[in-house]
Amino acid sequence: MYSKPLRFIYASTYYIHIGIVGEIYNITKYGLLPDFKDNWSWCKYIYEVACIHYPLVFVVFCLVVADVMVKNCKRFAPNTIQLNNDSSYGMEILYTSTQVLPYVTSFFGEQSLGVKGVIIVMLITMFFLTSHGSFNLTLMFLGYNQYRVIAASSTYWMISKRRISNFTSSEEIHKLQDNVVIRYE
Repeated sequence: MYSKPLRFIYASTYYIHIGIVGEIYNITKYGLLPDFKDNWSWCKYIYEVACIHYPLVFVVFCLVVADVMVKNCKRFAPNTIQLNNDSSYGMEILYTSTQVLPYVTSFFGEQSLGVKGVIIVMLITMFFLTSHGSFNLTLMFLGYNQYRVIAASSTYWMISKRRISNFTSSEEIHKLQDNVVIRYE
C-alpha cells in the first residue's frame, strides 16, 4: 500500500470537479484566449493564457496521478477477500457529499472563515478522504467502475474496469488505500 503522503496526493484527485468548475468560470469571465496586444511578447501572451487555463493543469494532474497510482497498485501483494454484498447508498451519499464541502465553505465561509479557513476545511476534508475513501470522479472519467462492497472484515470501495454483478464471490484485490481496493481482470 502507498505511503501516507502518496495517499494524500491521491486524495487530491477526488477534487477534479474544482478544476473543471474553475476552468469553466475562467473561460466565461476572461474568454478562451486573451487578445494579443501590440506591446506583448510571445512569453507575455503564453503567461496570459496560463493565467486563464491554470485549473486545466489541476485536472490533468488529477487524471495522471489517479491513473498511475491505480495501474501501479499491482506491485503490492494481492489479498483475497470474500464479498458478502454491496452496501446501501447511504454511505456513498455521505462520502460523496464531502466532495461538495469546498463549494459550501467557499460560498458561505469566505466572510466568516476567510480564504485561509476555506483552505483549512478543504485540507481536513482531504485527510478524511485519504483515510476513508469515497466515490472518485477522476476514476469515473478514466473508465473505472466503483462499488461499495462489504467483506467479512471491513467495507471497501472496490475499483474495477469490469462491471461486477455477483457480490457473493471471492475476489483477488490490491489495496490502494485503507478502504479502497483495486480488482484487476
